[in-house]
Amino acid sequence: MYYMFVYKDKYSQMSRCYMIDGRTLKGYAFPKMVTIYLRFKSNVFDGTLLKGELIKDNDNNWIFLIDDVFVYCGKRVMENKIKRIELTTKLINSELKHDSFIQPFSIQIKKYFNPSEINYVVNEFIPKLNYQCRGIMIHTNHRIYNNLFCNFTNVVRKEPKRMKYDKPTPKYDKPTTITKNIKMVVNKTSSPKKKNKISSTFKELDTIKIKIDSKEVIETKNDIHIGDYDKEKCAILNLVKTEHPDVYKLYAWSELKEKMKRVGYANVPNIETSKYLQNLFVDEDNEDENYNVVCEYNSETKKWTPKQKVNAKTPDSVDFVKNLKKKLKLYN
Repeated sequence: MYYMFVYKDKYSQMSRCYMIDGRTLKGYAFPKMVTIYLRFKSNVFDGTLLKGELIKDNDNNWIFLIDDVFVYCGKRVMENKIKRIELTTKLINSELKHDSFIQPFSIQIKKYFNPSEINYVVNEFIPKLNYQCRGIMIHTNHRIYNNLFCNFTNVVRKEPKRMKYDKPTPKYDKPTTITKNIKMVVNKTSSPKKKNKISSTFKELDTIKIKIDSKEVIETKNDIHIGDYDKEKCAILNLVKTEHPDVYKLYAWSELKEKMKRVGYANVPNIETSKYLQNLFVDEDNEDENYNVVCEYNSETKKWTPKQKVNAKTPDSVDFVKNLKKKLKLYN
């Protein structure tokens, strides 16, 4: 399925026509777009959007079969299917000058029949086509009913994997399941109350030993991090990479819903922060798309700035993040 978008650029005053792929292939963030040249009348370039299929016939000639029209000469088309067919026929027959010299393909309109002509379509019309026909599309006059597609072949077409709109799902365990396997050993300078709060132990980052499944991991101040930061303004959040450069989502744990909840986007204020975050995901052997990092809250920009990756299985809770923001707001 392809869309044909015809319009006139207001700045350059150039008439343009684009073919836009209706699907996003694997490995790409956006659909494919190709510029073509067609000789429409000037009123069509006020804004026209068509939908159709790009096929190759048995003689290796490309054909664009128009199926529907959504926008015509800058106005949205809201009529029923029969009226849209008549409008498309008028567009192709009266407002387009066919020129095989500049057109990369021929333009035709899909054939429509009444339900009573089904035998003629199957037995006579389809066998005479110069291209392969996979089936019949049954359109309804009422919008409350969906169109029905009758496939003649047994081959099931697989939908391509869409990359741009897939939302990455962070993987982590619930806090209640990891407290049995984690033993925190904090400096003697820390108070006994802080020993029972895992979410606040990152404030004692001078020497923290985390014992997870009989494996010790030591987090110290000597680990790589982005500049100095105030621990009293920090929280542990889950950093999730997106498809856009320097755009990262931040998540906290919602104890009420027992799942992750987004608390905002990461603030990337300088080139050092940008390079540091890029290096977290640059390792090809590491398939993780999210990390738990220490983030410092900026009361002026009202955003969290990632500072240092930590070896914690879960981020802080949503309530902890909200209380910290309220606390810093009162101080300022």
